[in-house]
Amino acid sequence: MEFKITTPDYLSISQYQQIQMYEHLSELDRMVKILSIVSDKTEDELRELPPASLLQIYSDVIIRLLDIKPSFYPIFELNGVKYGFKSLAKMTLGE
Repeated sequence: MEFKITTPDYLSISQYQQIQMYEHLSELDRMVKILSIVSDKTEDELRELPPASLLQIYSDVIIRLLDIKPSFYPIFELNGVKYGFKSLAKMTLGE
């Protein structure tokens, strides 16, 4: 059975916060929750997989996510409003 998961190119702050909320769960439950958060699959779909397959997919996804290099976006849009940061070199001490 072929099982494909689509993962994001980056984690949003919301996704990161959700992942941190599940640190207290068992290893299996945490894997299912994290994969559901970062993929296009539901928890029910993931629970239907054999444990060995779930572990392999989880390992592959975690490696992919760890390879993401942090990026700074000086201009971003939120709710239709563009925000930006001044160059750190040009900021005053008060800023």
